[in-house]
Amino acid sequence: MRSAHSSPMLRTPLTALKLQIQGAIGDGSLQVDHATLAKIDGRLNRLIHLAQQLLSMAREDAAREAAIAPMSLRSICEARRRFLAARGG
Repeated sequence: MRSAHSSPMLRTPLTALKLQIQGAIGDGSLQVDHATLAKIDGRLNRLIHLAQQLLSMAREDAAREAAIAPMSLRSICEARRRFLAARGG
């Protein structure tokens, strides 16, 4: 479940960094050539996508864990005994 908390914490700063870079280029305080900007933008987009994938996977894992109901060993053994008795074994 740790990644469920980590993904938004990772994604938010990455998105903020992307916006800050875009703002700095827009106001002229950061001078970069088009190729460098394209590399930075592409890498940030991949990192943001990865963070979103991690969040999705964590949500799926949490849903699977929630779907598994705890069961006592005694009730499993009793169900097995009833099953075998019904089959004549």
